[in-house]
Amino acid sequence: MPFVTVNETKLFYETVGQGEPCIVLHGGFGFDHAYLKPWLDPLAKHFRLIYLDQRGHGRSERTEPDQVTLHQLAEDLEALRLQWDMPSLSLLGQSVGAAVALEYALRWPTNLSRLMLITPVWKRLFGPSSLEHAERKGATPEMLALLALNGPLTDDQFREGFRMIAPLYFHRFDAELFDKLCSGIRYDAALLGRTVPALADAQLARRLHRLSCPGLILAGDDDFACPVSDAQELAKKAGLPLTIIPGTGHFPYAENPSAFFQRIEEWLHRLPFSKLVE
Repeated sequence: MPFVTVNETKLFYETVGQGEPCIVLHGGFGFDHAYLKPWLDPLAKHFRLIYLDQRGHGRSERTEPDQVTLHQLAEDLEALRLQWDMPSLSLLGQSVGAAVALEYALRWPTNLSRLMLITPVWKRLFGPSSLEHAERKGATPEMLALLALNGPLTDDQFREGFRMIAPLYFHRFDAELFDKLCSGIRYDAALLGRTVPALADAQLARRLHRLSCPGLILAGDDDFACPVSDAQELAKKAGLPLTIIPGTGHFPYAENPSAFFQRIEEWLHRLPFSKLVE
């Protein structure tokens, strides 16, 4: 299995494709890259996709939960770039992984070629607009209690709880599709509890006006975790184009892959690789 050690922590990764490197960042915290691969593999015709289990997640080395911050995760990405001798890289971040990608983009803008933010959770996890959307989707009291993130969970409780609230993450819930997406995830409940403070500490909203690299935001039109209003706010503050993918929730690459990949293809066509290589 491929591992790389950076900042005294062993990280697990898988690669697909050739060409310019693009590190794929999973959401969470407390998930891993299993729900992204092989779903994003079609992008391997443009990039060497590097699916990374970020520190403490998945098959990467366990770490103290308080080390899992946007600051540290971005530090790990820069250490990877230097260790692998990459002049630059692209980042694709999904959900909270998009917040990690934004942190990197704000700190090392000259080392970043492209920034793809998929259903980005960048401001707050399960804020008021998310809860309102969940209620419109028919969230039960039990679901809303889980979204409150009150009290510690075991890993098994995390897994079972995520399955309970899974219908909220889809435009039309399909249990078989959910199993295909998520059955391989290694859940870590302790890291889930780091998500709220990590987003709060980063204060991305105050810094987004400094973003300078080419980027794209893709959001679902029925995503409670990244409501359209949150995606629109991010697009405005960061000055990035936003596309809303119809008929999708938090996983547009699985619910409407044709529209999802078509939009990325159009964006890449307008931003040829040759123009970004010095």
